[in-house]
Amino acid sequence: MRKHLGWIARLVIAAAGIGFILYTLEWSDRVFLPSGYVVHPGIEGGENGRSFMVWDETDRAYLIGPVPSDPRKPTYRDWIDKADMVTDDNGPQLRPSFLTIMHQSNGPQLLAGLGLFALAIVIGAARWAVLMRARGIDAGFVQTYRLTMAGLFFNLCMPGTTGGDVMKAFYAAKSTHQRADAVVSIAIDRVCGLVGLLLLVSIVGLFSLDDPMIRRITLGMWISLISLVLIAGIYASKTLRARIRLGGLIDRLPGAGLARKLDALVAAYRNHPREVALAIAMSVPVHLC
Repeated sequence: MRKHLGWIARLVIAAAGIGFILYTLEWSDRVFLPSGYVVHPGIEGGENGRSFMVWDETDRAYLIGPVPSDPRKPTYRDWIDKADMVTDDNGPQLRPSFLTIMHQSNGPQLLAGLGLFALAIVIGAARWAVLMRARGIDAGFVQTYRLTMAGLFFNLCMPGTTGGDVMKAFYAAKSTHQRADAVVSIAIDRVCGLVGLLLLVSIVGLFSLDDPMIRRITLGMWISLISLVLIAGIYASKTLRARIRLGGLIDRLPGAGLARKLDALVAAYRNHPREVALAIAMSVPVHLC
């Protein structure tokens, strides 16, 4: 009975997530009319400067804009093509629906983009598996991929952006007796992803140093990256930790017992430099995808 209730709960959550996505998608084209434009008769709308749901559509044009004095000679502002409303800040702007976007999309490019997105998920799951195995957790790629997809579902199909990691931590802890290590591995995975992103941006910026703004951003990225590496090195070094009396500082924190346990779990990754370096290296193609 308990097993059946679990499956029912999963189905309800899945249906709620899919329903949330369907609810948030735009299913009708919208046109934003700036001040000075009025809605042509036959089109559902409201006052100037607001978004209008377009119901009346001809072959390629929307009947929007001021009503012409001579209906037999419509001006450009009366018959505006979809393509002319996307980038013109001074005129009506089209906000296409999901169906319009799919209809106008380039099929091969869309499939290529979805393929890259799928590849990023695969590499990300493999990266997490590397960090899990470093701590002696018997987590194969299939398991980490399933948990990654579950986390992605909660990130995309539920309100908020942190629910995915929470659910990953819950299921990862549930599947092993090393529950704390499994949860900490998710945080380390996030940190490796951040370092990989900083590394990628820092390298790419070197190819556009002739641009002053990019030069400043690249300099900031290199400073951030080097600072992060130095902080990580100090944190992982037993000698430096003793000199700055990091243990004493942790003991003064509220909930010192829990803080010491977390510190020990995170610091344990200093014994796995190859796995951490590999996880950072794997983050680069994830961000490239």
